[in-house]
Amino acid sequence: MKLATFYTTDALGLYPNMAIVRGAPAIRRTYAEMSGLPGAKMTATPMSIRISNDRNLATNTGTYRFTYNSPSGPVADSGSYIEVLQKVNGQWRIVNEIVTSHAPLATMAVYDTITKMGMTGAAKVAWTPLEAKGFPPGAKMSVIHGDPSGSGDYTLRLWFPDGYQFPVHWHPKAEHVTVLSGTLQLGMGGTASASALNAYQPGDFLYLPGRKPHFGGAKGVTVLQLHGMGPFAINLGTP
Repeated sequence: MKLATFYTTDALGLYPNMAIVRGAPAIRRTYAEMSGLPGAKMTATPMSIRISNDRNLATNTGTYRFTYNSPSGPVADSGSYIEVLQKVNGQWRIVNEIVTSHAPLATMAVYDTITKMGMTGAAKVAWTPLEAKGFPPGAKMSVIHGDPSGSGDYTLRLWFPDGYQFPVHWHPKAEHVTVLSGTLQLGMGGTASASALNAYQPGDFLYLPGRKPHFGGAKGVTVLQLHGMGPFAINLGTP
């Protein structure tokens, strides 16, 4: 990605709902994760550019709009940004970038209002079809806690029929997976291979790092519980 060439090597990025991003490589990875979300589209509109009298520093102020498709439906965010640029070997490079979202603090409001323990009984788990590009029909998903399309913590369950197989895919962020019933067959890597599959039984826990492709299926009716920090997305293929 050529994006990193627009930043100084020690550039700082201050983006909504995350710690300070330090250095051009880390900024590139941040934008790569965002652009890897299904249907991701970002537009930036400069509003004003000011250049210092010595023409070595400049500020660029504008607005942005970012949209993508989550398992729960389309997500849209918009906000403002300001960039501080410096001349490096005759070329303008971004030193600091600050992005602020215009979205309300919905997640923080939820945490402020939740003061009691939550519980979902097994009989009240509501299943909906899992609709993800490249995944065959038959699988189901149930959101147990939180909003997988948001930026906070979430918990969901996946239900697979006997013999179900899912293709190579990856997620922007890490997954914490517990097998509740059945047998999960999982292999890591960008090429599906039966010899790479390992079987995991009820009670087994798996930690899958973000952006690591994997594939597999189910032997017997299989239920998984998955939790992590949003946004949750299923991207076909490899990063």
